[in-house]
Amino acid sequence: MEALRIIECLKKSGLEIKDIKQFFIWVSEGSSSYEKRKELFETRKSAVETEIQELQKTLFLLKFKCWYYETAMKDGNEDAINAMLPDKLPKICRNYMINGMTDFCFLHQT
Repeated sequence: MEALRIIECLKKSGLEIKDIKQFFIWVSEGSSSYEKRKELFETRKSAVETEIQELQKTLFLLKFKCWYYETAMKDGNEDAINAMLPDKLPKICRNYMINGMTDFCFLHQT
């Protein structure tokens, strides 16, 4: 059962099947492969953390665009929103900028 959890974890982390097989070869080698196995998990952890950061940026943009179009629909146009860009946005939208949206001032154009 533990092996299945490890396979699922490694697969979800983006590891290819051939590399998962290599991991289990290392397992069969015993304690002599601890360093290789730890390095594999450190590498996957780093890759997943990077992916989470990128997904968080995507989520910020999606939230901003939901707010943007909800506001535009309520107002009937984009004039008020465009007048707020980029310095007069509501606090929640300014938070999107702080959280990694370096190209934020161009978001209203897409």
